[in-house]
Amino acid sequence: MIFLFIISMVIIIYTYIGYPVILALYNNKKSSHITDIKKSNVQPELTVVMSMYNAESRITARLQNIVDTNYPLKKLHIILVSDGSSDNCYNLAKLFKYSQLTILKQITNQGKAQALNLAMKHVSTPLVAFADVRQNYDRNTLTELAASLVDNNIGAVTGNLIIQQNQADGASSDPGLYWKYEKFIRFSESKINSVVGVTGAIYMMRTALFKALPANTILDDVYTPMCIIKQNKRVVMANKAFAFDYSSHSVSEEFNRKVRTLAGNYQLMKLLPWINSPSSNPIFWQWFSHKVCRLVVPFALIILVFSTYLITGLFYNILFVAQICFYLLAGLGYIKMKKGLNAGLLSLPATFTILNMSAFWALFKFLFSSPEALWKKH
Repeated sequence: MIFLFIISMVIIIYTYIGYPVILALYNNKKSSHITDIKKSNVQPELTVVMSMYNAESRITARLQNIVDTNYPLKKLHIILVSDGSSDNCYNLAKLFKYSQLTILKQITNQGKAQALNLAMKHVSTPLVAFADVRQNYDRNTLTELAASLVDNNIGAVTGNLIIQQNQADGASSDPGLYWKYEKFIRFSESKINSVVGVTGAIYMMRTALFKALPANTILDDVYTPMCIIKQNKRVVMANKAFAFDYSSHSVSEEFNRKVRTLAGNYQLMKLLPWINSPSSNPIFWQWFSHKVCRLVVPFALIILVFSTYLITGLFYNILFVAQICFYLLAGLGYIKMKKGLNAGLLSLPATFTILNMSAFWALFKFLFSSPEALWKKH
């Protein structure tokens, strides 16, 4: 039982503290691989690809946002795919006046992966940027992303997603701290070699490196970067390329989003079996530490509770009580967040617990849901 206690502690501490600390220490001793984007003003032709589903309230403003960036319009193409939309977004997009806009249509809702595959068949520019309807670009975003790709060793580059607060309908009061933690890890991975995954709403790649996505792929923003890395190219982060999003409208919405994302990591292990091999995956350490360990932590947390309960001794008794208190505080934080109130310091245990509950549930979602149910948002 003591052995199980030690193993569970090691997994938990390494995943959330050890790995980020190692990244930070390594980067302090090693010169950065990041391309200095200020050294180049090269702006090749590029295509922005977007998939939309029932986006009539956003599509016109989003297209305008892309056109309003400072990238030269004569070099900027847009391909938009309506993925079985049942509202008026397709017709609204057709009314948008931009000569280099191509609008495609899937009659039925087949998912983002199939929409991207369709769009990529029509891309003829050397660079392609992927965007979502929900987020907006900063004026300099496309220029910042394209500049990083001047380095031929870089196959793709992701940007910096800024999450703004949305307190309507019981929104999560503080998604910022966890997201800042996540971005620190990504930027650190980028400085060492490559990020494990990109932000789907803001990344750019060399068109020639794209591999068609399998049907029902959940995490195209991890599948595609890993395929690029497999082709001996780096995937980096441009910290000055900004996109703007808003937090989930409710705690339950955020929980479902996390379940879907984490189930996608299980799916990736099946779709890309080489990703789990240290000899085949060029960034196996980052993949295992960043993605796989987070799937294991909820089970380690369960073992930790039961092991400290069963092992005799003052230290283990104190640790068991501390865990119970932690989860009680998490429950209080959850109640406040559910009501749209500022949870303050309670948001830390609440966010940690929600994340690991979603990781626990993601395994069952992957094992027992239909392929379509994995990607379809409800």
